[in-house]
Amino acid sequence: MKKLSVILGAVLCLLALGGCAGKFSGDETFVKNADRAYELSSLIVEDYWESVSEVLTYNIPRDPEQQDIAFAWPYMQTLSMCHRLLSLGGDTDDVRQTYGQLLDGLEYYRGMRFDYLAYCSVRGYDVGTAAGDFFYDDNLWVALELLNAYELLGDDEYLEKAESVAEFVRSGWDEDIGGIYWQENEKFTRNTCSNAPSVVLFVRLYGHTEKEEYLQFARDIYSFVYNNLRDTDNTMWDSIAVERDSDGNKSNGAINTTKWSYNTGMMISAAVHLYDATAEERYLNQAKRFAQAGFETFATQTSAGVYEFTDVP
Repeated sequence: MKKLSVILGAVLCLLALGGCAGKFSGDETFVKNADRAYELSSLIVEDYWESVSEVLTYNIPRDPEQQDIAFAWPYMQTLSMCHRLLSLGGDTDDVRQTYGQLLDGLEYYRGMRFDYLAYCSVRGYDVGTAAGDFFYDDNLWVALELLNAYELLGDDEYLEKAESVAEFVRSGWDEDIGGIYWQENEKFTRNTCSNAPSVVLFVRLYGHTEKEEYLQFARDIYSFVYNNLRDTDNTMWDSIAVERDSDGNKSNGAINTTKWSYNTGMMISAAVHLYDATAEERYLNQAKRFAQAGFETFATQTSAGVYEFTDVP
């Protein structure tokens, strides 16, 4: 059974190394990776995307006894795949058409609620009808992809929606002890995966709006992760719990010391974005330390001399 999330990871890695087939010239490695990325992305669309119903499937073959329709997270990665292809010059009719369909289909994940613009982890039966669990990390990726759409298409509606979704993400911040929770209806842990990428989101919003509150919030989130979820070797732990006493007072609880490579990777990105926005050398120096630590912790070299990165050490 082929899971969409695994295949998407391969495409996004290849896209980082090259552009679309036939769109760029360059050295042999560059062109080879470009061709592979474009071919694999085309197969993903062919096998997983149902354009008429705007449904992204989760497994091939489809199995009604397992998760059949993609959760929000792989849906956002599919959007990201198309965005990167288009951004790199692969402005072919089929990619642009799929990208537009995916943007429309995203609205089936929009929650049926009146307080925030927020997207559910599962797809609703109609536009704006999704109900269930709302994750802050899912929504920060939604906001980032809406920002990508704004930058690519120039439609102000996407920036406005990105800001609205970002307000939901911001509502997950604990004003007493800091940190953005992972899940709205179970505020037990504040995870690196819901905080480090949020730094990137609010720095990018600051870049488009020049609202200082966004930059300050990005700094606050970064400081929380740096001070509470960073190991002494400069890799990142998974999450930190919340303790509540009999009076309801909160304090930091136990740390889940699992180390996922993507968490350290996102703190590299967070530090780089803050350095770009502020020109403060400390962020650049920290990004370098995170990168070195991530390489030493997660990278292994194969017999062919190629480095692979594991999920955990």
